[in-house]
Amino acid sequence: MPLLVRAARSLDVPGRVQRYVQVKQRQRGFDEASYVESFLVLNAVGGDCLEDFDQLREDAGLAEMLGHAVPSAEAARKFLYQFHDEEKREQAQQELAPGRVSYIPEESVALQGLAQVNEEVVQELGRRGAEQKIATVDLDATVIESWKREAKFT
Repeated sequence: MPLLVRAARSLDVPGRVQRYVQVKQRQRGFDEASYVESFLVLNAVGGDCLEDFDQLREDAGLAEMLGHAVPSAEAARKFLYQFHDEEKREQAQQELAPGRVSYIPEESVALQGLAQVNEEVVQELGRRGAEQKIATVDLDATVIESWKREAKFT
């Protein structure tokens, strides 16, 4: 875990998040960068639901290493909800072709900000490893069976 956090910080993930992702409406509580860093940690330790944050919160050593506490499951849920843009969902639904029921709305401004963070991190990795010409892509080929005609490809 310390190596992941150190790598993310060396790539300026927190700074990039602060520049491109503004979803919080109040100044209290965690900032966007602390939430994103906490989600990275949750993913790295194999967390598969928001309630796993509550278990991470019990680890005082993790909070000390991070320099901030880990958000509660409910706080993390509220943070994620801020990436939702109801207007874009409604617009996508209205633009649906007749006979179709499945739609994908455009990204919200907040999601576009996260995409920018990701793009810059990948560019920085490319800059740091310019001499590297081969990359291995590890892909999880999980099959999700669906019998619905309206299902979209993933």
